[in-house]
Amino acid sequence: AILIAITRDGRVFLSPGNTMITPDQLSGKVKDLQQNRQDKTVYIKADARARFAAVTDVVDNLRSAGVDTLGLITEEIQGGKKKTAAL
Repeated sequence: AILIAITRDGRVFLSPGNTMITPDQLSGKVKDLQQNRQDKTVYIKADARARFAAVTDVVDNLRSAGVDTLGLITEEIQGGKKKTAAL
């Protein structure tokens, strides 16, 4: 799967490869990664303290790349333990 991670300080990482990237570079890189994939879903995982503007910038760039299906990965805290879930 293609995963975009956004840190609390606004850095953006693209996986596979866990490469730091600017939001402006996402469009071309994601298009290249999606060419030979059947599942074209892109997942976004943002730190809870990441600025909303950083997340919307990533979403806007993914939409301009033609990404139709976005998944959001969240962490749910239950009983003191973190649990990761994809929406």
